[in-house]
Amino acid sequence: MQFDILFAVAVILLGIRLPSYMRRMQMPIGERLMFVIGAFVILVSAWLAWRIIGVLASFV
Repeated sequence: MQFDILFAVAVILLGIRLPSYMRRMQMPIGERLMFVIGAFVILVSAWLAWRIIGVLASFV
């Protein structure tokens, strides 16, 4: 359960911090968008993997 809270906090912090990092790096808009989408996909897949492992561990 606490991992869900940590995940939510991480996503919020990333959402707040990423735009300022992007501006500093002078990335073009398209590249910036791909970076954000990629980071989001990685976070979601990590969260899903964690949930699946948790469900499997509860059966064992």
